[in-house]
Amino acid sequence: MPASPTTPNKDALGKAIDVFRTAMRPFITRALRQVRGGRLEAVVSASLNDRRRAEFERAVRRGASVEDAIDVNDFPHLVQRNWRDAFAAPLDDDRTVQNALWLIQDARNRVAHPARRDMETGYVQTRALLIAETLGKVNRPDEKREVESIAARLASPPAPSAAPGLPATEPDANGN
Repeated sequence: MPASPTTPNKDALGKAIDVFRTAMRPFITRALRQVRGGRLEAVVSASLNDRRRAEFERAVRRGASVEDAIDVNDFPHLVQRNWRDAFAAPLDDDRTVQNALWLIQDARNRVAHPARRDMETGYVQTRALLIAETLGKVNRPDEKREVESIAARLASPPAPSAAPGLPATEPDANGN
């Protein structure tokens, strides 16, 4: 997704969420394969609400893999509903991950829906760092560093430039 000059913060958070989605899908599907008595597709389907279940099943029927058919909005439902059987052990029973997934889902929803103005830098930084922390908990260090880099770029915006058509000036000896 190309960056928009009017929504750089939203675009940065969208990139962090894309990294998160790609990194989390294999972790989630691998963990869900541990659920007793169910095929992966059935476990996922049973964990989603009616609307998402229908979308998931339609995507799988059209040839998408189970992994590709799940999205960030599904992650908190899948983890919460399968915590004991699939996620407690690999996450060292750290339930803060469940809370993080709900907050990341909210961020994904804010990115996905049009807005007239850009998102606040503080919100975007906080969510990007939450994403990075969660990636660290699922042992995805490369993706964690990538998202931390996105957050760091938000923390240090580019230096202001001269107005178009005007030369940049150096301060004189008096600081003027």
